[in-house]
Amino acid sequence: IAADQQRKRQKNKEKRVQRQQASRRTAVAAPSRMTTTSNDVKATANVSSPLRVMQQSKNGGEADSNNGSSSSSNLEHEDDDHDDGKGSGEGGAGAIRLTSAVVSQITETLLKVIFDAGSRQENSPHTPLSPQDIVVSSLAAELMGKGFFLWRRHVTDVGSLISKLHRLSLIKRAALAGAAHRALLQAGQSAPRSFIRQMGNEALNLKTRARCRSGALFAIVALVKKYPSSLITALPSAVQIIIKCLDPSAPALRKSLLRPATAALHALVQNYPSVTFHQKSQRFAVGTTPRTSSVIVIYDLRTATKWRILSGHKKTITAVSFNPSATYLASYSPDEACLKFWETGAQGFLTNFLGIQGQCIKTVKLAATTIAPSEQATSEALLNNRIVWISPKMIKLRREDGKVSEHHVS
Repeated sequence: IAADQQRKRQKNKEKRVQRQQASRRTAVAAPSRMTTTSNDVKATANVSSPLRVMQQSKNGGEADSNNGSSSSSNLEHEDDDHDDGKGSGEGGAGAIRLTSAVVSQITETLLKVIFDAGSRQENSPHTPLSPQDIVVSSLAAELMGKGFFLWRRHVTDVGSLISKLHRLSLIKRAALAGAAHRALLQAGQSAPRSFIRQMGNEALNLKTRARCRSGALFAIVALVKKYPSSLITALPSAVQIIIKCLDPSAPALRKSLLRPATAALHALVQNYPSVTFHQKSQRFAVGTTPRTSSVIVIYDLRTATKWRILSGHKKTITAVSFNPSATYLASYSPDEACLKFWETGAQGFLTNFLGIQGQCIKTVKLAATTIAPSEQATSEALLNNRIVWISPKMIKLRREDGKVSEHHVS
């Protein structure tokens, strides 16, 4: 009995100690929760520290005290004595914001590290980077990806940056490859046209390694899956580049890129309603925007050429779909509130004589949606449209407001 009582007293004592420790932690955490701006500012201010580490590492470990002091002096400190609680930023009193000069200096440092590592990897792919260079380059790539929205306006050559990040994302060191890949996707989200153009150049360049060419197409797949809405405006260019990789007149290129190009086309079909593919006929169609005349381009994957161009829409086309036999294609434009049916299965002498221009056989004017016109062009609305064929001549259309309607070809 005495032993049981002793154990109970010991257990109660341990519980009291735990409660006291928990109350102390709560008391310490409360001020930090109330001053999240200060913590955020400290995190922002610490950006200069890793940059000094990188510079010291590149200079053989020599301390650069002048750089540290000059960076600190370029940080604008808000007056802590403001009684009105207003600061230049959202943080109010005590907040710190980076000046344009400091952001430019940081961007220049990050670019120098990334370009140096990328150039060495490009010129000597079989010569591994040193452990010191791996650490420095990983840190630079990580910072570039984390704050790309901040550095973006100070990057004059986004295409070259994307190329260097792509090369670094292919090395065998996981830390650097992962950081470069994340930064590459952030750059692609911010500058999709530059991303597609640069990845296309990498994929179609037979002078580069096969791994680099296929990696460019897989980078497009990664961007499509992670940030699908960012690629909507560059979608026609992406389709054109991917299909060019399947050109039968370049058998070496087609053979090396068949798997990644197929994966890229599959990802486009899965993520964008403005893209459709018919397996049996090997026809691949994509709807475009007013930037490219709002046409529907149908490719023949067997020849990697344009098979038909369907012209009739005046605004962005957000949904296209072949019927089961590929004899008809339906298209929808929310800005026009218009659904069109096209005849795509006709072949023979007359069709070949008339060229690749297709014919619209029916236009359906639809009622206006409950979504404002300014919101119809948003990425989310564009990805919500769907056309599903429920019979060889009838479709179901889901519009941007979620309403579904049925329409017949004839």
